[in-house]
Amino acid sequence: MKWSARTLFQGQEFWFQDDGAQCHRSKPVTKFVRDQGRKTLDWPPQSPDLNPIENLWSVLKRKGWTQHSASVSAMKAKIISIWHHNIEHELLEKLALSMTDRLKAVIKARGGPTKY
Repeated sequence: MKWSARTLFQGQEFWFQDDGAQCHRSKPVTKFVRDQGRKTLDWPPQSPDLNPIENLWSVLKRKGWTQHSASVSAMKAKIISIWHHNIEHELLEKLALSMTDRLKAVIKARGGPTKY
């Protein structure tokens, strides 16, 4: 997260987002995130509808997991290569900018399912 934050936000303020899973909300993880000085979004439990990373996982699967990798390290290398060479900046920007609409939709649905 630190490398991505430095690269993407270049010192600007940002909010950390996770999916509200129990492992992300455990006391040690919560303390670590707080100790790092990170702000987190309040997140409805079991609401992956909001998270644009789900869209990216889908893209990665379509572009890279069509062929079986010989090893875990080969799979990691393939994912990193796809991320750096086959994920369009415009897609990342579109997904990031969709957060306002995603949040409004889940509020309107009172935490229920949305089109996202």
